[in-house]
Amino acid sequence: MVILTVDKATYYLILYFMLAYFFSWIFWIPRLVVVSYPHQFQGINIISILSQLFILGGLGPLISAAIVIHLQEGKEGLKKWGAECVKWRVNYHWYLVVFLLPLSFFLLADLIFFLLGGVIGMNITDPLFIIIAFFYILFLGGGLEEPGWRGYAQPRMMGKLDVLKLGVTLGLIWSFWHLPLFFIPGSSQHGIFFPGYLIYTTGIALVIAWIYNNTRSVFLCILFHTMFNLSAGLFAPSLTDLTYGMILIIILYGLIVILFLFHDKETLIRSKNSSISNASFSEGD
Repeated sequence: MVILTVDKATYYLILYFMLAYFFSWIFWIPRLVVVSYPHQFQGINIISILSQLFILGGLGPLISAAIVIHLQEGKEGLKKWGAECVKWRVNYHWYLVVFLLPLSFFLLADLIFFLLGGVIGMNITDPLFIIIAFFYILFLGGGLEEPGWRGYAQPRMMGKLDVLKLGVTLGLIWSFWHLPLFFIPGSSQHGIFFPGYLIYTTGIALVIAWIYNNTRSVFLCILFHTMFNLSAGLFAPSLTDLTYGMILIIILYGLIVILFLFHDKETLIRSKNSSISNASFSEGD
């Protein structure tokens, strides 16, 4: 009999991913069951109750990170993690990146889609609604996933993998974490071609890895994720359109190629800082 053994850090990392799936899917699976079999789950029961709390599933990575960090590192670990989650003092150009890059990304995709004969237009024009949507996404629509994926998982994976392997691995885990949403009408992922989404999400994981590795700020990752989802809601004509999806993927991976050309290929950190940053990741493990 073969017995697999893992070091303590890997054990906690695996535990984190398992809990992230559990605390999200425990809300998403009941919603999937209810919409699939509405007549069998009428009235008040545990499945219906969890289904109504569907939106809380997005907090799974955050909750799981808090639990695992407390188990692994105690209160001091939670304080350090919390400090990264609210770290806002970074070079101002990173704020330009997190706010303007998502907007530019989708506007460029719209332009190409239009030139190919597609129909484009701004999906939301009410400024107040856009502000409300921003804060909704920030807290419940994806933003608060980042304290888990980037705040906990990424720095611990960087000590074991280079950034490309990390991006692919975390991108796959992140993509499959969304899987129940593809079958739930009304979710952002419903109707999207999953293999394309997997490639797309892996690319986004690499871009956010670049932001985190250069700033060590989870706060900026939260803002970027929020702006990315908001920009998609504002400008994407249809995320289920295969042509538009291909345009997004081509632009995204074009950006990633540029990042690798001008940054250290192990970390996506500017080369002059790479040795320092690699050391800091190793110490963090």
